[in-house]
Amino acid sequence: CNVGDSPIYLYRDGVLRAIYEEQTEKKLYEEMGLHEILKKKKKYSLTQHIGMREEGLQILPYLEEIEVQDLICSDGLTDMVDEAVIKETLSAIDEESARKLINHALENGGHDNVTVILIQVRDCN
Repeated sequence: CNVGDSPIYLYRDGVLRAIYEEQTEKKLYEEMGLHEILKKKKKYSLTQHIGMREEGLQILPYLEEIEVQDLICSDGLTDMVDEAVIKETLSAIDEESARKLINHALENGGHDNVTVILIQVRDCN
């Protein structure tokens, strides 16, 4: 589940897959076919976010149900770190992987807050 523009990625069997929906003005422009007004590297306003207080507005989160194995949730990471680097870091996942990803983002400028949560589920049997 996500609200806003914080991406969620599933890393499974060597494949990194986005499982979120960006809820920004950019997404609305794309859906309306207004690609010509989009600007690269522009930070677009959120159309959905936690804490919305506008009367009559309802938060509509994006939902996708999956079987959890290896999951990465990130905010501020994917603007600063290429998906290939994220995938490479997760391919040898260990206790320091989250810290390594945060360091990559900070080394590349860290323009936004960087939050990384890694969950690795192992068979306990």
